[in-house]
Amino acid sequence: MSADFVDDVIDATTRGLLGLTVACSRCHDHKFEPIPTADYYSLYGVFNSLNRPVPWAIEAFPVMASYQPDKAQKDDYEKKLASIEKEIKDAGNKKKKGNNRSVSDLIEQTKLAELLMTHDGAPACAMSISEAKKPVSPVIFIRGEASQKGDKVPRRFLKIIDPEQPAFSEDNSGRLDLANKIADPKNPLTARVFVNRIWVGRSLEVISSKRRPILDCREPDQVILNYSIGWRRILSKTDGH
Repeated sequence: MSADFVDDVIDATTRGLLGLTVACSRCHDHKFEPIPTADYYSLYGVFNSLNRPVPWAIEAFPVMASYQPDKAQKDDYEKKLASIEKEIKDAGNKKKKGNNRSVSDLIEQTKLAELLMTHDGAPACAMSISEAKKPVSPVIFIRGEASQKGDKVPRRFLKIIDPEQPAFSEDNSGRLDLANKIADPKNPLTARVFVNRIWVGRSLEVISSKRRPILDCREPDQVILNYSIGWRRILSKTDGH
């Protein structure tokens, strides 16, 4: 996967589940949060140890047999697919003017991808990723440049949450190890982010009735927050999530 895509995954995962902007440590230690560049590349190693098929490589995704288009939808899809495949074949090795980009690649990434993902007659596929045959041993990219390799780092969790930082499994990407660290009851951030999303969505009256800003968490709102987190942890143990 490209470095920019891995960066997006790191950002979405850590910002969405932990409330941390880990992606800001791609080029240097975080300026505000206690996240060193080494921690960024530890997570980079996890997500870069995965295979992500391109959206137009439909044969690489599992088909959902529960969805069956009707005959008219399927016929229309196959007709349009044949037309696009002919365009790709006719393009041959032609390059797009101005940027030397392959015309056939452009057709695949636009027309073909759109047809596969939006047409009702296309096979219903589950977007998925898979483990690479061998997990990546990450190194720090100096100033975020892949061509300037620095020290090696193990695949592991963030030091601010997991001070001992044991290395993740050597047999796979470490996705499961990462998920367990994020969901660990000893990790205070995941529960707080979860409760905050519920709070903002359903319980604004708790704060608005006191006419305080939403992000103001003084006493006794802090008590309410901690109480909510406690219930989240209790429920997570009883419902299996």
